[in-house]
Amino acid sequence: MKRGGISPTYLRRLLADMGWFLLIVMLGIEALFITDKLLTSLLLVAMEHGLGTDFLFRAALFALPEILFLGIPLAVGIAVYFVLLQRREAGDFVILSQVGFAPASILGLTALLGILALGLSIVIGGGIRPHAEHRLELSLHEGRYAVLSTGNFGGRTQLHFDGATIIFHRDLVSQEDARVFIHRQSSAREQQITTARDSQVTFPAPGAEGQLRLSFAEISEFATTGPDGPELKLSLAAEQVLVSGDTLVIPAFRKRQHHAPTMTLQELLLRGPDRTQAETETILRIAMGGVLALLAPLIAACALGLTRGRLVLLAGPAGVGLILAGGFVVAPLSGWLSFLALGPGLALVFGTALALALMAGAVLLWLGDALLTPAQIRL
Repeated sequence: MKRGGISPTYLRRLLADMGWFLLIVMLGIEALFITDKLLTSLLLVAMEHGLGTDFLFRAALFALPEILFLGIPLAVGIAVYFVLLQRREAGDFVILSQVGFAPASILGLTALLGILALGLSIVIGGGIRPHAEHRLELSLHEGRYAVLSTGNFGGRTQLHFDGATIIFHRDLVSQEDARVFIHRQSSAREQQITTARDSQVTFPAPGAEGQLRLSFAEISEFATTGPDGPELKLSLAAEQVLVSGDTLVIPAFRKRQHHAPTMTLQELLLRGPDRTQAETETILRIAMGGVLALLAPLIAACALGLTRGRLVLLAGPAGVGLILAGGFVVAPLSGWLSFLALGPGLALVFGTALALALMAGAVLLWLGDALLTPAQIRL
């Protein structure tokens, strides 16, 4: 039994080749993005907070779904283009055309692949990615907590923790106690700065708030509300500060923050009228990522038909560049569309996707035999 001129055995082999090529391309994309994220973000965080390789491994693992969601359209487009090009140049499609294989068969095949890519993109972007983002955020928070609670500050460590910026500085030669610098934005117009020679963090009970104890002997507190510069305040009765014996105690550092996990697509859709603009933007970004994955195989097939004559070296890179450009505009465009209600925004996204898919289908049918006939390209 044959479907569109392709036997089930040949179709399985074709899809298997695309699957292997997709896996190879996806691994390459993941490696590039993970390397970039490690060098520009995660490694700096680990060095700043004195965290080890176990943190880097967990953080890189939790970052994979984000990169996978962004890379699916590009990987699918590249895999479809090169596998179909290799089969065309090997003469497979000319042979299959004798038993009914036609340009419409390639249109149907790429449309099916696009639907599969759409489903995969939504599952990863709307389900797996939010859980991974939450775990990454929790790992970062626990890393900051570990620096506070263990006193392993390194030479100089800066923490952004519970609304405060804390800087520890220790003399590596003498190994004296850390000099502590704390900055808080106490209100829209006022900033508070506290410095001390010594520090200690205690957590009286599991899950309780940690008390950052500062040396009473050398402590200074400044406040500033305007351009006149900091004013020495030294107010030990400030609202957020408690005096305990010979120490100044600042509570408000929690061992574990109960971060609300990033919501899945299903949870975001069920929020209804309570949905914020940021949540609407997230839904639209997931939808647009899925739409790009849907269109990627069709764009690759169009590039396949144009890969001949003077366009032999241009069509493939142009198709890949078009998919890549679509990935770059997803975030800003979803932000712009989030000012609309969710319904009109989704209607505009999927309406545009349908129009583009019809245009790509028309181009494929217009290309006709160019999709099937080898162009004498050496692969």
